[in-house]
Amino acid sequence: MLRRIRIVTTAFLLLAAARGAVVAAGQESAKPQTPAQKNYAESDRGLRLLTEDLLSLAKQNDQAALLIATQNLELPDSEAWFKSAFDPPLGQALAEGYRRERGQLASGLANLLLSAVSEKWTSVRVRRVDKTCERDSLEVESPIIFASHHRVPLYEVRLMQSGGSQGWAVWFFTYAAGGFRYLSQLEIPKQRTEVRPGAAAFAHSNVPLRQAKILEQTAPLYPQNARAAHVEGLVRLRGVIGTDGRVKELTLISGHCMLVESAVAAVRNWRYEPTLIDGQPVEVETTIDVVFKLSL
Repeated sequence: MLRRIRIVTTAFLLLAAARGAVVAAGQESAKPQTPAQKNYAESDRGLRLLTEDLLSLAKQNDQAALLIATQNLELPDSEAWFKSAFDPPLGQALAEGYRRERGQLASGLANLLLSAVSEKWTSVRVRRVDKTCERDSLEVESPIIFASHHRVPLYEVRLMQSGGSQGWAVWFFTYAAGGFRYLSQLEIPKQRTEVRPGAAAFAHSNVPLRQAKILEQTAPLYPQNARAAHVEGLVRLRGVIGTDGRVKELTLISGHCMLVESAVAAVRNWRYEPTLIDGQPVEVETTIDVVFKLSL
């Protein structure tokens, strides 16, 4: 009889996206359109224009209009959206987290924009992060991008000082049901487990060595774009070692987007000595680290 034991359960910061419905018109024609009334194209430029309009309201300190505009970035039918964008049970977990936080999302985003204006972080840069990976891409974004079905666009907004290279990152946005939508941070509770010594130097496991002895270990190729950008670091994965010793059900915990695909491709080919309990093979969930280090 097949048995599975959970050795390690990990969590990662998942940040997803959203959309904003168009508010019914009824304004005087002489008044300029507010972000809630405009249609923004599904593109980097469209989201940049929307963000600039929101910042304009913040500069005017029109907090009532700003709150209405951010409320219109709420994701409609959020449970269906998350379930279509992610495999269960992750989609369900994200949908439940969004429901718990949705009452505070609009005011949180409005306050962030007001703070950005106060600090003069008003230059806007937009990036579609599910399609691009750059040296300054944020590692905390990688798990949600890796876990998504890549059928939905995911955007990041950076607010910077004019002429500056650093700024505040606001993620994720998406485009759904005819408009851009925003979702703040969702966090899956992290369950602690004992980390035991005895793992391989190249990629270590939280399962004891006698249970997780690596029989075949393919070294990952160093991606050329990462080498050229001088990107190095650790990619941490959660995987299930099957009763045949093969790695399956890999989930990204952390790592730079330039390194993830190479690490995943290598680990999928690793083979462990099967874990036995009372003489019977069991599936084991474990964490695996793959380290990328540039030589001098």
